[in-house]
Amino acid sequence: GRDVNRYHAKWAKLWLIDTHNGYGDVPAINVNEYGAVKIHLDRFYSRLAKRRSKGSTPYHLGSCAYHAAFEDAKVVYPETAQAANFFYDDGEYFIEKTCFMITGSDLKILVGLLSSTLLTFAYKRFYCGTVLGKKGYQYNKHALETLPVVQIPVAEQATFIALVDQILAAKKADPDADTSDLEKAIDTFVYGLYNLTPEEIGIVDG
Repeated sequence: GRDVNRYHAKWAKLWLIDTHNGYGDVPAINVNEYGAVKIHLDRFYSRLAKRRSKGSTPYHLGSCAYHAAFEDAKVVYPETAQAANFFYDDGEYFIEKTCFMITGSDLKILVGLLSSTLLTFAYKRFYCGTVLGKKGYQYNKHALETLPVVQIPVAEQATFIALVDQILAAKKADPDADTSDLEKAIDTFVYGLYNLTPEEIGIVDG
């Protein structure tokens, strides 16, 4: 979860050995076809064999009904955070249990909305059920689903997505890139989308 940041992920140079048990039309991995992996896993065979959640052999991971979703475009976010760390992944990453993912359509729009100052303010103030210390809080799935996400008019969607794409591209090239102007443009767009008055914007920004 700590590797996922606002609009980008910092890859920790770690790889997942995905000896899956098969999904959909994809057959289970035959570990014998990956000699170096099998040699590595053999070092832990006694522990692998004792697992409750394993596939057809001790080398396999337990079956996962949504395995294919990891390879699709998705919104990734850490469960516990100190900021709205939503990231659009085009299918490059698998995630572990300290993160969640959202699949479906309009994902770049969703990343921009959920990362906006207004929806971050609203979630923390009215929808977040779990606060951790002075700054931490949880993006709980059930609470997140109750956020009032307004649909952007079709004619304006391309403009919004273009802003998100610029941020994603800048962060991919340099995770420390300054995208504050683009993020302010998204905030202004979202304030208009929700018809906030100048006074209400002042409360949110303050």
